[in-house]
Amino acid sequence: MQRQLEGMRDGLLRLQEALRDTGSVEAQKAELAKVQVQLEQEVSLMVSVQQEQAHTVAECSRMQTVRHNVLRSEQKKAQMRANEAKELCDPVRGQLVALQQLLGECRLESSRSRSPSLRPAARPSWPS
Repeated sequence: MQRQLEGMRDGLLRLQEALRDTGSVEAQKAELAKVQVQLEQEVSLMVSVQQEQAHTVAECSRMQTVRHNVLRSEQKKAQMRANEAKELCDPVRGQLVALQQLLGECRLESSRSRSPSLRPAARPSWPS
């Protein structure tokens, strides 16, 4: 922006020198006033663009911070839910394993009682 301003000022000086060499002094003064007004308008426009840019950067930074905070919050919630699920599911999984073992033992015992070859020999009954 500083370079642009310097370029505009240099252009204004060249224009002022060129006007001195040609035309009437009044025409040159009018042209100079016109160029000065344009210069002021351009400077004002550049300042407003810079202000808008600064505002946009600040707003972007604020939104980024908000989103980052939301992300951290959601990650914490997800971790809490995972921990809670683990606390609830681990005992149930232990019970499931125990019940599956008992079921396996029951099935084995049931299959033994059905199979004649696996039955223990009948004890003779002795008269008392």
